Amino acid sequence: MTAKRADIFGYRRMWAVLPKWVRAYTLFLGLPAWAVFALMIFSGQIFEYETLTMLAFGIFGSAAAIQTFFVAKATWRGEI
Repeated sequence: MTAKRADIFGYRRMWAVLPKWVRAYTLFLGLPAWAVFALMIFSGQIFEYETLTMLAFGIFGSAAAIQTFFVAKATWRGEI
């Protein structure tokens, strides 16, 4: 008998309701965009490279909005 790892905050269930393309978008575009945006904030160059700042923020924001849509849909259907 194998023991399951604890899912304290429900991340595994939330991640499971997302389609594979949303997971890929989050991992390969959303996460790097968040890292670039955070790096620009902490380095103080956020206002020097406005186009890159807005692009990184837009990609990260779109990943968050897409995830929110699918989690809300799963909640509405009672899957979570």
